[in-house]
Amino acid sequence: MSPCQPQGRSIRIFPKHGFPRFQPLSRSKITTNPPQPEEIRGTLITPINPRGAAMKIFSKLNNFSDVGLLILRLGIGIIFIKHGMFKWQMWGMQPSDQMPASMLMIMKILAVAEPLGGLSMITGFLTPLASIGMSVLMIGVINMKINVMHVSFIAGQTTGWEFDFLVLCSALCILFVGPGKFSLERMMSRS
Repeated sequence: MSPCQPQGRSIRIFPKHGFPRFQPLSRSKITTNPPQPEEIRGTLITPINPRGAAMKIFSKLNNFSDVGLLILRLGIGIIFIKHGMFKWQMWGMQPSDQMPASMLMIMKILAVAEPLGGLSMITGFLTPLASIGMSVLMIGVINMKINVMHVSFIAGQTTGWEFDFLVLCSALCILFVGPGKFSLERMMSRS
């Protein structure tokens, strides 16, 4: 018998009533000494452990880590495809004072590279290469925002470089963890 359990009594939880009740174990073990409050408190808390139940539920979520990687890959892929498609209009532009020829050429390259990297992320094919490319791109964007545009991390009315930092961290995560079970790379390696 544990030191926290009152002598001669046990707790049984009745689902109909939803509250604990004391029930004698046997007539020979019933004592005249009433249980102390700390004994009752310890005994009442023992059957219901919300932390344990929550941890069991959360630990089962680890079985779905590949689903989490798929969601992360889909999110990054969609972002890069949309940003790359937005740059397609640069193909019809001519160099100007606002957009020098070197910057225009970089934008034209990104108009092709970003959607390809996004497609690679979505399908889970060549993800290490896409992750490295996206990471290098995001480091360049963050560097430009900090040193050229003098934008802070959170810029108030406009976006700072917090979004770019989040995309960089996501790309690095996929680089180090891999694309997960739901990817073309994994399917091709099985065959």
